[in-house]
Amino acid sequence: MGNKIYEEVIALIENLLIDLKCNYNLLLEERKWRYCILKTIRKDTEDNKILLEKVTQVYSDFNYPEVMEEMIYYNEPKDGFNPLLHTKDENINRLIKKIDDFLDLEMLAF
Repeated sequence: MGNKIYEEVIALIENLLIDLKCNYNLLLEERKWRYCILKTIRKDTEDNKILLEKVTQVYSDFNYPEVMEEMIYYNEPKDGFNPLLHTKDENINRLIKKIDDFLDLEMLAF
């Protein structure tokens, strides 16, 4: 989503919620949307390589949230893991596990 379009959509939603006198927390709502999108992608995507690309797109669409950094294949691991010491499949499986763990934790938050 382009940054200008994103800002326009957010402004429109905020104005509608104000007009409807709804209480909301924009960060929490974005977090819920991100969870739902990632959960759907995870459930519907069988090919792990395509899944990782789609997750990377969500990461971009939501302005690179720090909580997603470890599940993005082009980011350097922060936990001491060295991808060069593992096979391609092991690296992919590790990232998929990071996605699953993230989704599990997010589900508990709601």
